[in-house]
Amino acid sequence: MKMKSLIVAALVLASSSVLADKIPSDAASTPVVEHYTYSDHLDIKRVIDSPDITSFCGVRPVRMTYEDHNDKVHVMEYQVSGSGCNDN
Repeated sequence: MKMKSLIVAALVLASSSVLADKIPSDAASTPVVEHYTYSDHLDIKRVIDSPDITSFCGVRPVRMTYEDHNDKVHVMEYQVSGSGCNDN
């Protein structure tokens, strides 16, 4: 009986470590949102995603996702004035 308990315990430990390796850590892979200020010096190698400012009117916060020259992904939040205003 003791041998069965040891085998079950070993299998549980092994399976939990295998599952932990296969489940992506969203917290580790999701970049923290940085808030832009005019004094920031940005290192932008490539823009991954940027907002469509033609879909709204007025000033509001938007987020841009970009990659720096160290291949690190950033999410920058900043204020922008939308160009979707109809001045009729």
